[in-house]
Amino acid sequence: MEGLYRKQKILVEDVEWDQVPHSSGRYSMDATVRTEDRREILTLKGEYWAGGKYSFGLHYSNTMIRVWDFNQHHEGIDGGHKHRYPHNELIEGEEDPYDVNHIPTSDPNQAVKEFIDECEIKVRNAKIHQIPNLENYE
Repeated sequence: MEGLYRKQKILVEDVEWDQVPHSSGRYSMDATVRTEDRREILTLKGEYWAGGKYSFGLHYSNTMIRVWDFNQHHEGIDGGHKHRYPHNELIEGEEDPYDVNHIPTSDPNQAVKEFIDECEIKVRNAKIHQIPNLENYE
């Protein structure tokens, strides 16, 4: 999984946020990603909840490769943090989850772009649409 995370990839489908049925202000997205050699198909997923919490993940088949969260559900971690998956394959010296500060927490639309870039995903012809009805986030 770590090899797929580091491999060059291409976003082959637009990132479009859809409101989750029967929810108030919750949006989700998923978009197809391929490795540059076209051997592997991955999925970029995202969730945004009213109140300003959100997360993004890169998945291969049914396995999460990397997840970035902006929420307060881990003791000792304030704000944005990451998870490496699967849990039993942690890199030596790294704990799960771990603090990060290079993905902005002040704008979820910018954060998804930073996550895509960090995951070695080139955008090329795909479009990254903004989360609907999100104004003056902060």
